[in-house]
Amino acid sequence: MVKSFRSIFCLTIAVALSIVFLVGCSSKSTSTSALVPKKLVNSGYLTYGTAATFPPFEYMDGKNYKGFDIDMAKEIAKEMNLKVKTQSMDFNGLIPALTGNRIDIINSAMYENATRKKQVDFIPYLKISNDIVTKKTTKEKFKSLAALSGKTVAVTQGAIEAVYVNQENIKLKKAGKAVIKELSLPKASDTYVAVKNGRADAFLDSSPGVAYLMKKEPNTYKIQASFGEKTTIGIAVNKNNKDMKVKITKAIKKLNKSGKFNKLMAKYDLPKELNYYK
Repeated sequence: MVKSFRSIFCLTIAVALSIVFLVGCSSKSTSTSALVPKKLVNSGYLTYGTAATFPPFEYMDGKNYKGFDIDMAKEIAKEMNLKVKTQSMDFNGLIPALTGNRIDIINSAMYENATRKKQVDFIPYLKISNDIVTKKTTKEKFKSLAALSGKTVAVTQGAIEAVYVNQENIKLKKAGKAVIKELSLPKASDTYVAVKNGRADAFLDSSPGVAYLMKKEPNTYKIQASFGEKTTIGIAVNKNNKDMKVKITKAIKKLNKSGKFNKLMAKYDLPKELNYYK
């Protein structure tokens, strides 16, 4: 009788624990599946486009993709119970790839501006400024974009810095001053080399990108000034895919709430003050 009672008791406990386990798994599965976008370019994958030439956000380490955005995409995909599929391309090809439905999102530290907002929707995640950088041996002082009047300035093709140069040139023309001579190059690293080799007097780049460069080559360059402190960068999604925007936003907010987002920022020496959701 005692043995029978013990057997029934143990069986009851086992059943109860199984139910708790199954309910817990079901709840987790339901929570995760709720973030899976309705439309995906590749089933089971979050497919994103990136121009992997912009450290510390995205760059190549041998044949491997590295950087803050690369790691962030993996974490976002985990929240959605998806894997990632990376499509590398020139920066200028990112928006056409998105609007042509060849990728789900653009994950390439893309600056938000009025022109781009007409083409795609953004989920902002960082606020950053930009730097004016010259060779360390440069004696001239450039404390603003206006001070670059008449100088050759290297910028990355399709990047926001080219827009800043164009906007400044409009002001310089109105003031009767010499415009900035824009040297547009395919990659951010090309702009660094242009200054190093004397093809350009200065280059413009994001403050995090410059900080990364200064660590690698502290004796080659110097920061003259910073500008555009209110600039935001974000993940771009198709305007006709509102569901994707909602799901990506929820995933990023979950990463912030869990502390994973700030850990990623610390990994790449990005000050937490840059966090859009701080």
